[in-house]
Amino acid sequence: MDNLKLFIFTAVIIFSTNGFSQWINLSYPDGSDVRCFAQTSSGIYAGKSYAVLRSTDNGNSWVSSNTGLTPTSIVFGLAESNGIIIAATTAGLYRSTNNGASWELSASGLPSPSLSIRNVINQNNILFISTSNQGLYQSTDNGQSWVITSLTETFIYTLNSFNDTLYAGSRFGRFYRSGDNGQTWSKDSIGTAQTHVRDFAFTDSTMFIGLQEAVYRSRDRGHNDFTRVFDSGIGGTSFELEALEMHNNNIYAGIYAGFKGVHRSTDDGLTWHNVSEDMLRFFSPDTVFQGIISLYSTGISLFAGTFGFGIRRTVNDGEDWELICLPNPSFKNIYTDQDKILAAGGFFYSYSNNFPNWNLHTAGLFGSANSIIRVGSYLFISEDASIVKRSADDGKTWYPANSGLTSGTVQSFTANGNILFGSAEGYGVFVSSDFGESWNVINTGLTNLNIKKLAYANGVLIAFANNEVFRSTDNGLNWNQVSNGLPASFNIWSSAVKANDFYVGTSSAGGITGIYWSDDGGLIWSDINPNNYNIQNTLISHGDTLFGGGLDIYFTTNNGQTWTEVTGSIGSVNSLAVANGYLYASLSLGGLSRIPLSGIAEINETENTPFTFQLYNNYPNPFNQITVISYQLPVNGEVTLKVFDILGNEVATLVDEYKSAGTYEVEFNAASGISDLVSGIYFYQLHAGSFVQTKKMVLMK
Repeated sequence: MDNLKLFIFTAVIIFSTNGFSQWINLSYPDGSDVRCFAQTSSGIYAGKSYAVLRSTDNGNSWVSSNTGLTPTSIVFGLAESNGIIIAATTAGLYRSTNNGASWELSASGLPSPSLSIRNVINQNNILFISTSNQGLYQSTDNGQSWVITSLTETFIYTLNSFNDTLYAGSRFGRFYRSGDNGQTWSKDSIGTAQTHVRDFAFTDSTMFIGLQEAVYRSRDRGHNDFTRVFDSGIGGTSFELEALEMHNNNIYAGIYAGFKGVHRSTDDGLTWHNVSEDMLRFFSPDTVFQGIISLYSTGISLFAGTFGFGIRRTVNDGEDWELICLPNPSFKNIYTDQDKILAAGGFFYSYSNNFPNWNLHTAGLFGSANSIIRVGSYLFISEDASIVKRSADDGKTWYPANSGLTSGTVQSFTANGNILFGSAEGYGVFVSSDFGESWNVINTGLTNLNIKKLAYANGVLIAFANNEVFRSTDNGLNWNQVSNGLPASFNIWSSAVKANDFYVGTSSAGGITGIYWSDDGGLIWSDINPNNYNIQNTLISHGDTLFGGGLDIYFTTNNGQTWTEVTGSIGSVNSLAVANGYLYASLSLGGLSRIPLSGIAEINETENTPFTFQLYNNYPNPFNQITVISYQLPVNGEVTLKVFDILGNEVATLVDEYKSAGTYEVEFNAASGISDLVSGIYFYQLHAGSFVQTKKMVLMK
């Protein structure tokens, strides 16, 4: 089974401008396109676009640095020379004397400082670098200066070595070897090959040569004997090879396109088996996310660099793959689910308060994750192309729940108890009363089907479209337009509900951003953003507070009479959420940050909103006829509070509705419409999302 837990990362303080609070970056080094690895005396290094990652604990945790690197550079090769780390990039050759913390360009002797370099290798304390069209260079002073070698071939794609022999791969199946540290070279060729040599791998008796379209085996070190052992015919479809690696006496091939994944041969290349199906089962066949672009063996571990899906590691020859460095996504939506933050973007993540552990949940997901909601014991997520998925295990696995969804991508969810609503832009509103088993169109009265946001409160369902807002009081069976107070022309960005009030974030011509509020079920709207703060991207409520985010983040506790800025520059915000006493912000440029609510001026988290779910002891207890039950909710959501007898029979429902975060109390009258309620032990149970708590009380008549 694929282990999808991501390990330790480092929290980074982003900015603080007052004594109240500071933003903490919960993001992590981006492992989305690692193209090379190197084991050195100071750890494992991984090269990618505009960064080098370093791990000192065999890949469990990573730090990233790009200080000194050219922003457009891609790191294709890494090596060590006497404690100095060398990085071969598409924008020049770089050296680091401080374990990758910073980098400096090294171009002495090279034809251009920005020379595109394909690879670097240390052969007997001599550094060699290969280029795309300028030949092969060497350095004997740890990369400070370079001279061209005697090899006349100008295009060298890859470098490798075995038993003091250096190999250089070129075009059209040509490769070169040197047994005297690059002084002289001999040429060999796979005569029928049409593509260049991508990589080499060696055993004591066999040499493997990886070309773009096939793997060849040679029993005589590539002089004359070549056998094509792995190609598109074996795979059943075309593929593009990027890497070969020996690990525990087995040969592994990393395939980027076509027959993708990591393929292993345990019989010297005679047969091959895809050992990455568990790793990559989450994505549809036409996606490039599972493309393998690098392999690296060190000790008991085999590392795989993927295109867009992080770094994987196996310690049991590919039977299980561990995700050890995630891609850093831009989240479209974050959602509070009890004590967790659920984040949807190109992937679906959950984050709990025990920072810094993230979990990636993709089993059954295939597309870009858009909107998230919990209804009862199910989580729902929308993907592209009218696909909705449902999870009964807190997002670990997902299954289709889109029967009846005709077209369009569901952009927004809302719910009335167990009735789930979804909007598909261009196709109106859909409803499901059976937890997503089936959906029906409910568009009667909608004159604009480009519904972008939905919101529900106190028996009223609101559908927001550009330039129009619609209202329904019968769960969407009939709609009426309600745009009183809204501008003649506007675009919808966000919506929120606080208590029974509705809020919507808009933008209009001339850069006007509006936050509109309705306290009468959407009949009349008032602009509560007269200062034109750029906060329309996302709106959320928490207790008595409304937050708005965009280029800035502001909050109001008095429906816009005054707005207070949440200080600290973190950039443009996609989405906001509150959990465990923190305000979370997903960033447009990627990642997630948080700030403690207790440190934000004017928000008294202790007084306004609880930190955790809690069901309190009833009072009095024992009771004669009437007792009071109190409970607290840290987040908004559907809540039930029920009473059961000692046999488990339900005798009363005290609460069954949507509740905002806060502390509540409800009276239980044992003589109010309940027959045959005798003296004895009873139980009362609070159910809020996945939180369930039960307590005992005693009735004494």
